[in-house]
Formats: sequence, structure tokens, C-alpha cells
Amino acid sequence: MAGWYLPLYNLVRSSGPLRSVARAIRYAMPDSKVTTRVDYLGPFQFRLKRHHWLYGSRALSGHARNLAMFERVIDPDAVFYDVGLNIGYYARFIASHFPVRRVAGFEPMTQNIDLARRNIELCPRADVIRLHEIALGDTDGDELLQVDDITDGSAVLDRVSGGQPAEGRLNAGLPGMTESVRMMRLDTFVAEALEPPPTAMKIDTEGAEVIVLRGARETLETHAPHLVIATHGREPAEGCFRLLDPLGYGLYGWVPSGQRGGSYRRLTFENMAELADNNILASRNHARLEPEVTPLPMDDLSLQG
Repeated sequence: MAGWYLPLYNLVRSSGPLRSVARAIRYAMPDSKVTTRVDYLGPFQFRLKRHHWLYGSRALSGHARNLAMFERVIDPDAVFYDVGLNIGYYARFIASHFPVRRVAGFEPMTQNIDLARRNIELCPRADVIRLHEIALGDTDGDELLQVDDITDGSAVLDRVSGGQPAEGRLNAGLPGMTESVRMMRLDTFVAEALEPPPTAMKIDTEGAEVIVLRGARETLETHAPHLVIATHGREPAEGCFRLLDPLGYGLYGWVPSGQRGGSYRRLTFENMAELADNNILASRNHARLEPEVTPLPMDDLSLQG
């Protein structure tokens, strides 16, 4: 089904004046599942409309700086927790390019889980990745999730959105779509030895980052995993700082300035308001994060396994 869409999509994507046409084509696309080869990942399954950015050559090249942040915190034999797995592109990349012992992925949205499960099966190092069909948070029990079935799976906890639909449905003028999901505190997860304790974590949970950290306090104190956190707005960013700073974590990232991307530095609480939506690094080993993170040289990568 995707055969005639791909050449047309690549054509309009490569031309600035035709990008408005590309957006129109995107909305006209069926949201069918397709499996194709994605650079740096290999065979990968995604939805034609929702994950359209994975089409074309070098789809992950635009993520080179984020991927370099993962490299900064991942050691050989690392146990990496991907909190907010989505459909598994970061987990697949890490398993394929870094010498990790385990990638534990956490994803609560049913439609994402179906794709993530298939993408783990397609990975040459599938034995390294484990999928946990739960949301990590500050309670152990059930939680209501606002599903995003329009854009790139950016589901959000109902208590975070204040009962509003997820971003994709909200922008499309559609009512909310919810599902009940299982939530577990990271401290509970680690105490039950469901995986080895994390040495590094990525947290990208559409504004629920502080909720995840609140349920991980004992793990942070005891195991001190390095963190890569996607902040979604001023309040979550400030909340992350308030929680991590007393635990001895140093937070590092790019503060906006006249230069594109801003300047990389150790962050203060005042910087949190400037960051808004951005990625930050955090570690109790401050010296490890002090050198500026530069984009990963994608052309030099080789697959593991």
C-alpha cells in the first residue's frame, strides 16, 4: 500500500515550496502499518501517516544530538531504561549501536505496544530488549491515559492533561480518547527485581517526568543512574530540578542564546524557565557531563551483533 506514497513523499519533502503539499499529503494518507528499512535501524514497522518522519533516507540524522546524549551516559554492559518507549526507535538504535547488556522499555499505550513488540522482534539483538507494558509513575495501580492516535503516539496521563485530549486529537478538534493502563513506581519495579537496576535512563513522558522521578526516589538515591530527560514545559522542567538537585544530581543542557541551540552549560533553577521544551542530562557524576555534547557522527556508526 505504501509503494506509491514513498517516492511522492520524498519528492515534496526535499523541496521547501512543496512542504505545504507534503502536509496535505500526510493528512490524506491512510494510517496503515508498513514495514520498511530505516537507516541506522534496519527493518522497522510504523504507521504510514502517524510516523511519516521515518520515511526517506537518514530519518534519524535529525536526532544526532539526542543520540549523542545517550552515548554520553551509556557505558559498556549498561542497563538502559527507556521510559516512554513509543514504538521503539530509540531502544532499537541503542541496542544496535551501543554495547548494552539490557534495554528495558516502558510503554503503556496499546497502539504503540503493538508496534514496539514487532520492532523488537525485527531487531538483530532482540534478546537485549525487554518490553514492559506499563507506565512508570508515582503510584502502583491503574491510571487513565489520553491516547494520541493522530500524531506520533504522544499519549499523556489524564491527570497531566487536566482531562484534555492528547495533543494530536486536540489539534485536530477531536474529543479525547482514553484507556486504563497499569502504572508502577520505578522503586517497586526495581525492588521486585523485574530487571537489573538501571545505570542510565531516558525519560520522555509528555509532561509526566516529575511523576516518574517521584516514584524513583529510592532508585535514584541508591543506584544513581544517569538521566536523559525530555522536559515538556516550564513546570515539569522546574519540578525535575527541585527533585534532582537535593539528591546531588547536576543538570546540564543548552540554554537558549543568540546562537542556534544556545550554549551548553550546567543548569540552574533559573534556566529551567528558559529551557521549556528541551532535553537535559543529569548525573551525580558531574565531571562526566561537563564537556559539551556534540552530535553523533552518524556516518561512522556500525551495527552491533
